[in-house]
Amino acid sequence: YTAPVRVIHNGVRAPIAAAPREIGDSRAPRLGLAGRLIAIKGACLALHALAVLRSRGIAATLSIAGDGPLRETLTAQARALEIADAVDFLGVVDNMPGFFRHIDVLLHPALREPFGMVAAEAQAAGVPVVCNAVDGLPEVVTDGETGLCVVPRGNLERHADLGGENAGLPPVVYRPDTDDVAPPRICEPDDLAAAVIELTADATRYRRMSAAALAHMQRSFDFDDHVDAVLATAREYADTGRLLEA
Repeated sequence: YTAPVRVIHNGVRAPIAAAPREIGDSRAPRLGLAGRLIAIKGACLALHALAVLRSRGIAATLSIAGDGPLRETLTAQARALEIADAVDFLGVVDNMPGFFRHIDVLLHPALREPFGMVAAEAQAAGVPVVCNAVDGLPEVVTDGETGLCVVPRGNLERHADLGGENAGLPPVVYRPDTDDVAPPRICEPDDLAAAVIELTADATRYRRMSAAALAHMQRSFDFDDHVDAVLATAREYADTGRLLEA
């Protein structure tokens, strides 16, 4: 395809927090994961990452907002990893702003994510995100500024070894690190845990990333700006029969 392309980011209708988040040096990190409990969301990887953190003496906790067919499997996996007392399965959460207020980092190790609305909503609440660097997530989460995008290193055999379900996964996803399409890959739990440590070990950096997340959402994903851009592009095409070069 050689014609001009106009990229218009999704608009996000989420309240923007008034001030950046803080994290204390003495408090254990409160992690969150939000989404339907299906294989493609990678919840089992978040459980393994939590187990890695706790094995290193970091008393992190994980709150999971969402429900789905893998809930019983994931509950059993938490018990097998001996982290059940640190995991809270909340089921469907009506008050997502309240959920974001009670976590420090959103884990989003999804194996495919064309946009990642939950990552955007977390940043609107000032919550930095640790996510898989797949599909559109690196466009939503600015690596090193509003969160950390973890390059996936594990294949689907590794996913199965970690208790993941491979049935029904898409045959290919977009890989921003290599700029091609390829079979899905997973973030290694050690890499996810290392990213959480990097985000939460320095209170000053954490606050700076929280502030950057708020500014990023205001600047790049304002809903009214999205609507204006879509309408302007449609008018441009209606008037000229083509899109001008960006």
